[in-house]
Amino acid sequence: MTRLYADKGSTYYNSARREILPLIPHSYARVLELGCGEGATLAWLKSINRCDESVGIELSEKAAVTARQVVDQVICADIERDRIEFPNEYFDLILCLDVLEHLRDPWQTLSNLTRWLKPDGTVVVSIPNVRYKSVLVDLVLRGKFEYEDSGILDKTHLRFFTRASCHSLLEGAGLSVVSVLPNPRKVGGKWGLFNALSFGYFGDIFVWQYLMAAAKIAPPRRLCAGSEGYEDSPLNGEPLVPGEESRPVEATIVRGPRTGSGGRTDDSNCRAITRID
Repeated sequence: MTRLYADKGSTYYNSARREILPLIPHSYARVLELGCGEGATLAWLKSINRCDESVGIELSEKAAVTARQVVDQVICADIERDRIEFPNEYFDLILCLDVLEHLRDPWQTLSNLTRWLKPDGTVVVSIPNVRYKSVLVDLVLRGKFEYEDSGILDKTHLRFFTRASCHSLLEGAGLSVVSVLPNPRKVGGKWGLFNALSFGYFGDIFVWQYLMAAAKIAPPRRLCAGSEGYEDSPLNGEPLVPGEESRPVEATIVRGPRTGSGGRTDDSNCRAITRID
């Protein structure tokens, strides 16, 4: 799999995803991008004042080195094999742009990411649509389902989604879909006529990618006794240590089997990443 990523062209890592702009209508204090590549999207968000602090997680060491020139903090790690720790409810916006389909377990990964998302935070994802017409024609009429160097059937894709299963993926992680942008947004020519005559019933087959924005669903809350009467408290999740959110957060990576209390370092400002073998 590493070789397949190494064969990708430079545009695979250095393209700014400007098409997400309608899904991010205002500025966000802290933005995390999973699979940030060379940091083009995070750098672009900063240039248009949509982001104050940028953090990226990137698997490719080569891309991560380049990204560090334009992103505030870049962690080179495997999101599924490395333990990466940030304070709960730290980020205002999390981007997963054409990355979830590359993971072995995107359902668990997305659930883990939402722990870092603030209660009023947003997750923006882009996911290829396997129900696209070219895939269906090859599968139904030609009996073909062949992987390619790029596109919906990219050789590095491990999971496949439709619009409905995209919704299920997000909702299963405790998120509520608030906006959906099909790509392309409009269909012309004979396919557009077909879509109109079928009253849009087959509209999904003309969309090769979905961009979705989802809001975090607040956990159930209960009343608990405090020193000054009763106050709301989350049923689950650990509260931040007072003042922790304002402290600088750095991430390091510790290779090898876990030792001690999860491989944490002694530096209280440092969040440890531990390789899970």
